[in-house]
Amino acid sequence: MTIPAPAPVDTPAAAKQKNPVGLAALIVGGVAFIFAVIPVLSFIAWAPAIAAIVLGIIGLVKKNRTRGLAWAGLALGVVAWIVAIAVSIATFAGAASSISESIEPAAPVAPVATPATEVTEAPVATEAPAAEATPAAPAAPELTMGQRNAVAKGENYLSFTAFSRSGLIEQLQFEGFDAADAEFAVDKIAPDWNVQAEKKAKTYLDMSSFSRDGLIEQLVFEGFTQEQAEHGATANGY
Repeated sequence: MTIPAPAPVDTPAAAKQKNPVGLAALIVGGVAFIFAVIPVLSFIAWAPAIAAIVLGIIGLVKKNRTRGLAWAGLALGVVAWIVAIAVSIATFAGAASSISESIEPAAPVAPVATPATEVTEAPVATEAPAAEATPAAPAAPELTMGQRNAVAKGENYLSFTAFSRSGLIEQLQFEGFDAADAEFAVDKIAPDWNVQAEKKAKTYLDMSSFSRDGLIEQLVFEGFTQEQAEHGATANGY
């Protein structure tokens, strides 16, 4: 007499655990995206972007782990990598254009001929008390080489991206201009900083999703005042 083998007992599947690698991928991807949208830091944003991609892939292949954060970190790393390349190319192109413009010699100004005035004899009049001569207004000071190039560089940057006042000054100092020339150039250009806040807010919203408070906080981080940041958010629908 044979004894039948016991039927296999189904064991419940183990619950999926948290995925710390996926969380790390999301955090690193967020840092990479912030670096990517800043012209200067975009040149190094590829490093955390690639790290986010690698961590996201590792988080996906781990068994019995949630994969939502890993997918988000992987996607954010890819987006940051693409944005970093685009912003870096735009920054490099702008710098090259500015250098070429500064090398070109200024065109000489042709002298303006003044017509000769005919002198006629006037009748002799009785002497009148001499009027006090008014001093001529002083001529506007000529810009130094550093000021002129700082103005050209600042206008070039504003032609393809938006800056706050402090952000543009820092960018010019990063390019090698001293603080005095950088501040002079920014005040000489004097763009509408509310308009710059609108453009910067639109750039962020085109790349990612933000709450109103998050968008204002990001604009303040970029150097805009609280009023300018609120204006930029309001102008874009918030």
